[in-house]
Amino acid sequence: KLDNFKVTGQNEFEGVTLAAMKQLHLDLDLMSVIKSDRPIQIKSIDLEEPEVNILILKDGKYNYDIMKSTGEAAAATDSDAEATPFLVHLDRYEIHNGHFTYDDRASNIYVDIDELDHNGKGDFTQDVYDFYTKTQFASMTTTYGGISYLKKAKGDLDITMNADMRSMKFTLKENKISINAMQMKADGFFEMAGNNYNMDLNFNAPQNDFKNFLSLVPSAYTKDYESVKADGKIKFDGFVKGTYNALTEQIPTYKINLDIDNGNVQYPGLPLGITNIFTKASIHSPSNDPDDMTVDVPTFKMKLGNNPFEAKFNLKNPISDPDVDAVMNGTIDLSELAKAFPMEGVEKMSGIITADLMAKAKMSDMDRQDYENINMSGDLKIEGMNYVAAGMPAIDIKDMDLSFTPKHV
Repeated sequence: KLDNFKVTGQNEFEGVTLAAMKQLHLDLDLMSVIKSDRPIQIKSIDLEEPEVNILILKDGKYNYDIMKSTGEAAAATDSDAEATPFLVHLDRYEIHNGHFTYDDRASNIYVDIDELDHNGKGDFTQDVYDFYTKTQFASMTTTYGGISYLKKAKGDLDITMNADMRSMKFTLKENKISINAMQMKADGFFEMAGNNYNMDLNFNAPQNDFKNFLSLVPSAYTKDYESVKADGKIKFDGFVKGTYNALTEQIPTYKINLDIDNGNVQYPGLPLGITNIFTKASIHSPSNDPDDMTVDVPTFKMKLGNNPFEAKFNLKNPISDPDVDAVMNGTIDLSELAKAFPMEGVEKMSGIITADLMAKAKMSDMDRQDYENINMSGDLKIEGMNYVAAGMPAIDIKDMDLSFTPKHV
């Protein structure tokens, strides 16, 4: 048993905790420890309140590079090579109340998992075996490129995979994945090859209820979510394929597809609902270059109170030369929105936004003031807007009326 274990970084990571835990408990075969003529066997491992923090800086340096240099390790003696064989024969391992953070500032990826419980079992003495895992967490936050995809989401994962330890390749078999109320299935493989993480993963939502998908939206999954009235159908699927390498900034290709058909939602305790929700959207990154990513929302429609609103949006070349094609038409009464959707941290929200505009332009054309290639027209009106939220500057607009042309706003 090991209590209050902690590992911190060095150099630019000095003071940054890499790993820590309240208690590490090993269940050993006593006879294998006493007798020197047989391998030491570990039957089970229990980790109480472990904490792991992975930090990758923008220059590619990572805080888990803590091994001593070759020169420092040269003091090892020949007796090390003749050490007693160490056979890990695990019946099980468990993690209780863990905390994991992955902060990749080179690729702008952030993942935080809290209150993590996990257990696994398999015949770890074999090179190839089936690996059975059960994972639950109370909070998971995920951002990529400054966009929040999950915010304090709950998870329950029951996954069986085939593990090939010779190539460090893990292939998914039977699995059940629940994030908040959303149930998903996945297949494919994940392989660790040095600094390369190779993957070919596909996912989809077998249950196509709009309410299940809505629970993934940040702030939508409230404590009384079971009492939320919602209907409509969705299609949700995607894939991640390729290699991730933090040092070379290589990323896999991926695609996410979403189709919402006639969604409606009404929260308990709120007087209004949002109805007639229709959406088609996809995010596609077909290569290792983030600049090849496209965001396409050809359809977005909803009705808030008595006011319909619709829009479309397309983005190409987001890094080198953002190319936007967007349309907005309709009215949003912010006070009605506050009466229809939970607004975490918002103290005041009121005002009316009326939009009837379109924009089709590249950033390079705007910088060069090449107005012949810029197509922009329409009006945007804001009346009586008052917005106060925690951690944000207050917004107070009495009246604003904007008309858009390629040359002027």
